[in-house]
Amino acid sequence: MLQQAKRIISEHPEIDFVLRDFNLSLGDARGKHFMQSQPQQHHKQQHHKQQQPVQYQQQQQVQQQPWQWLQQQQRPMHHDQLQNGSSKQLAPVIRRLQQTSSSLIPPPAPNDPMYSSQAYLRITQASEAWALTRGQDNVIVAVLDTGADTSHPDLQGNLWVNYKEIPGNGIDDGRNGYVDDVNGYSFLGACLDGLFDMFGSCQECTHSSDITDTAGHGTHMAGIIAAVRNNGVGMTGAAPNVKVMILSVADCIDGTIYASAVAQAMDYALKMGAHVLSCSFSNSFPLALQPSGPPGPWDTSSSQTATFVRAAKPLETAGVLIVAAAGNSQVNLDLLQSLGYSNNPCLTPLTNIICVGATDNADNRASYSNYGTKTVQISAPGSITSTWTGGGYKLEAGTSMATPLVSSAAALIISLLASIQDPAAAGAAEPPRAAGAVKALLLSTADLPAAGANTYKTRLNSARAVGQALAVYAPTNMTSVLPKPQGQPVMSLPGFNEVYYDNKLGPWMKAVPVDVGIRTAAVPLAGFQYGAGYTLKLSASMAMKTSGVYNLRLQGTSAGAQVLVGQQPTAQVLLPTNGTQATFLLRQAPGTVDIDIVLPNPGMPVDVLLKTPESGKFQRFSGFQVAVPTVSGGSAGSYVPAAGLVTTLVGSGFVVLYNFSSSAAAKNTTSTLNKTLLFLKNRVVLPGLNYTSGALKPLLLSATPTQPSSSSTNGVVGAAVGALNISKAGQYAFQVTCQGCTLWLNNQAILDSWEAANTATGSAKQSPCVSLNTAGRQPLLLTFASTNVSAMPLVVRVADCGSSTWKVVQSSVSPGLVEASKLAGSAGGMRCLAYKGASLPNVPNPTAASLQPLFTAQLPTSGSSMDFKSTLDALQPGLAVAYPVSVPINRFSLRCMTYVPAVRQAGSISLGPAGVTSAAFDVDLQIWDGKTAAPPVAYIQPPSTPSFWSLLTLQWQNITATTALTVMQGSAPFQVSASGMWVPR
Repeated sequence: MLQQAKRIISEHPEIDFVLRDFNLSLGDARGKHFMQSQPQQHHKQQHHKQQQPVQYQQQQQVQQQPWQWLQQQQRPMHHDQLQNGSSKQLAPVIRRLQQTSSSLIPPPAPNDPMYSSQAYLRITQASEAWALTRGQDNVIVAVLDTGADTSHPDLQGNLWVNYKEIPGNGIDDGRNGYVDDVNGYSFLGACLDGLFDMFGSCQECTHSSDITDTAGHGTHMAGIIAAVRNNGVGMTGAAPNVKVMILSVADCIDGTIYASAVAQAMDYALKMGAHVLSCSFSNSFPLALQPSGPPGPWDTSSSQTATFVRAAKPLETAGVLIVAAAGNSQVNLDLLQSLGYSNNPCLTPLTNIICVGATDNADNRASYSNYGTKTVQISAPGSITSTWTGGGYKLEAGTSMATPLVSSAAALIISLLASIQDPAAAGAAEPPRAAGAVKALLLSTADLPAAGANTYKTRLNSARAVGQALAVYAPTNMTSVLPKPQGQPVMSLPGFNEVYYDNKLGPWMKAVPVDVGIRTAAVPLAGFQYGAGYTLKLSASMAMKTSGVYNLRLQGTSAGAQVLVGQQPTAQVLLPTNGTQATFLLRQAPGTVDIDIVLPNPGMPVDVLLKTPESGKFQRFSGFQVAVPTVSGGSAGSYVPAAGLVTTLVGSGFVVLYNFSSSAAAKNTTSTLNKTLLFLKNRVVLPGLNYTSGALKPLLLSATPTQPSSSSTNGVVGAAVGALNISKAGQYAFQVTCQGCTLWLNNQAILDSWEAANTATGSAKQSPCVSLNTAGRQPLLLTFASTNVSAMPLVVRVADCGSSTWKVVQSSVSPGLVEASKLAGSAGGMRCLAYKGASLPNVPNPTAASLQPLFTAQLPTSGSSMDFKSTLDALQPGLAVAYPVSVPINRFSLRCMTYVPAVRQAGSISLGPAGVTSAAFDVDLQIWDGKTAAPPVAYIQPPSTPSFWSLLTLQWQNITATTALTVMQGSAPFQVSASGMWVPR
């Protein structure tokens, strides 16, 4: 013991260490008290550790440096902020988070069978605090006690691990002076060799790496703090994601705790990174002691307190919090302190110590607890069932049990502070040691006793303490987000939606995309298709299992990079060396959150790192998903849900739209799909897409009405429109062979082959696994371009995910394109469906009453033909009287449909009146967008293709009963004929 004292003095010269040793009692209420009669001397005991090498002393200086940022920058973490009114500058943050804290939703109850009986978690609102944090895995609570059952199934996942140490090899691998200290250390836990009496009882104890708990008390404390949550076993800890460092300070003879062992444990905890020390022991007194004067001359209170001050002072300097039990002797500690008695470490006069009393099940002061409104600063429930040796559980009561609850709350606060601290601050890579701020938060947010029960000062409220930490210290750029509901999407796949903007066209938020596609979820992000002069926006969603504070960091970005969470900008420009970081509070889980990453002038690789509420480290994240929540029907870029409006289906095939080009093809010619499809002049129906190099060109030439010159057929740009019929939900992979193309499914890009290798060679490219969660028709579109159509392959294949059996995609042509024979028996003319409301329903087969048409009209209204010039009131007489135009809510929408010959005379379609939202579609392809008419539609049929008719859809939105509706074909009115058109069935 003398050697240990000399070593501590050598490392901490400010300590004039008192070599006199004394014992203490465990703070449980079992009735067993280790009485302090005559202090036991341990100066005969041999030193507990190897002599510390100089090299290790240097290492410790380096290890302490990361914490220096708190010493140097106490302002942002100092408790004076809570008391002295930085509230003015923090007011905007607090106002922003007031609604947040009130709308926090505790996470779902864990599956631990004892959770429902852990009433103390609800009394202290620990379970509500979990909405913000359950603790970070690099926040360490050192439990100074009797050791722990390290094989207990409810503790194994949350034991602190010294990863520098190789277990059981008998070597001090970490060079910290302790051998095999894997989960902690025992400072008096082994019998010194040879010192046994005639009965085989040990006479002298020494140090050991064996932290086995034979008493059970330490195991009980560790479980209260960090029993593993949601493992289906036993209970859950109050801070279920933090780690517990097991430091046994009980001797091997009878479990007595000596100050010398406590001092060594404090020293160890400081050096090995602990943030909180949980000390469930104190001095022992006769029950209900009420001394009338100061202690006698033989009393050692003064020297005991001096010993603890000197041992704990380095922890105060470093910002390490010590949580200590008040004791179970039913004494007034205010009185004892005023008379000069000691009760260490509870009454040790240092600012980093909190003294904890116990409350009972009725939320009154527990009868056994020491008390004092000045000395016992906070209380917590003391009757708790927790882990016990042998893998079991046991009910115990005492201030011992209340102490780890307060330690847990402190660990939650530190975890929260770690998640929101400035990433640019020195030492910010580790959780803060901020005893002053944490203590102030715990004490200022604790609950007062019930009226008339003024028996204790305050009782712990974990949720308020953690919430106050967030309100006070939240960064100004932090936002709060509610996740999207976790409903099953129609389709999802890993990756990002990729959109490029030309910087010359203005800010990306207001510009039209020049290119769109899909990117895999792989990080770092690299291989950008556009660089300087462009801005890239990557959009995806992240599945979140836990509520709390998240940090998303971009590493390697250029100036101007942004991260938008839930469509809200949460990070602006930071120095590239620090990266761009978005800090956001997820108020509820589980769910998904939309993320946009904006990269101006993309070039160098960009890494994406995420720190979750449960992990204290940034880790590379690649779990980005693209999801399609609903299917609007039609092809990508189309607005009409043809599949829900027409019941007639046809066989397999693709409608291929294309233009020959004499210039080199570029990807952006097929990117903005709505506009592109409007200007593709040639159309052909092909049975499938399985064309090797050069096989497609003759078919395209044969289907072109006016043969182009050979010089203008070098390049081609086009789109193949169809649908994939899925017999059952599941995961599928797609493979495309082309020179440059993008495959879309359910209006979502799933595969983008625009890479240098693919464009040059036409090699195959495979999509990630795509989850299709609904069977049936899935709209499919392939946009393509080539600089050399004579060598262009075009093959689309599909396989079950993980299978090597690829099949050519069999497409069903849209139900808007039907064989003539299938229209037999249909009525002639056009059918119009009018809806109440300013917008059209856009769901397949609407069944809800609110989605049913107000009325249906058949055109022509009389005779065999008519020009399309009408109003809703003309179609439904009396409508204008029932729904006066003067009432703003009397708005309607109209959709009219008819089948027309797929090969017909030229004449572009346009709808009126001007200024009204209108659109026209040929099958799934938009031919009028309210302002611009497409060139004439003519589906060219190769000889093997049967004659077919196409669905023409006209629609208006936000109109009144008297709005004059017109349709023009070219410069002449569009004629509705009872003999040349067919009504959909």
